[in-house]
Amino acid sequence: ATGNNTQLLEGHTAPVWCVCLSPDGHLVCTAADDATLRVWRRTPGVIDDVCVTSPATRWVYGYNPGRRAGVCVTSDSRKLVFSSFDHSLQVWDIFSDERPVSILGHSDVICRISPLPCNRVVSASYDGSLMLWRLDAEVIYEAHMRGHSGAVRTCEVTPDHRFVVSASSDRTIRIWDLSDGSLLRTLTGHSAAVNLLSICPRGDLLVSVADDSEIIVWSISRGQSLCRLQADTQLTSC
Repeated sequence: ATGNNTQLLEGHTAPVWCVCLSPDGHLVCTAADDATLRVWRRTPGVIDDVCVTSPATRWVYGYNPGRRAGVCVTSDSRKLVFSSFDHSLQVWDIFSDERPVSILGHSDVICRISPLPCNRVVSASYDGSLMLWRLDAEVIYEAHMRGHSGAVRTCEVTPDHRFVVSASSDRTIRIWDLSDGSLLRTLTGHSAAVNLLSICPRGDLLVSVADDSEIIVWSISRGQSLCRLQADTQLTSC
């Protein structure tokens, strides 16, 4: 890898705020403030500006510009899952001309969707909950993870796909078992809403960032804080 630009993708008419790859690495999905999603096909070594359904790039309308939403591709690299303004999940078969299937379950904005093996996804919402879904030929609801007293701001799945960690405006972090949706432990220590999470590649350490710019490093297995740092400015990523 050289870090050099190898291909320019053009088509969006407003800032692009999300880019995700399909698990097989063949597709690039982008979402922008022009209220569209686009899917691009990769060719060996470069990204080709020819779309999945040649000759024009595919897109889906339905976004409210300025409001962020979750986007991911299922493990079979065939379905694009994104959240809609009406608090639903939209499941789009990338290789079909059919309209996206709408899934209802959350009662507020869905802020994050994370892919899991076997075409499962977990969604996190400002309604204070997470939901676990299986998206095969039929949509199967598997678990509703409730416990936060405030909006869930984000979630992260551990590298082994066994657990999902959620952060909330209630100043807590919760660790959930993805086999059955049960709550394993609650981490407390922040004095403000928790907005950002990052899990190390080995899966044993968690970093959280709150509105007061305090950073805490946690041991996931022990549920204990290991160290605390204070940033000089409010952080937007970790």
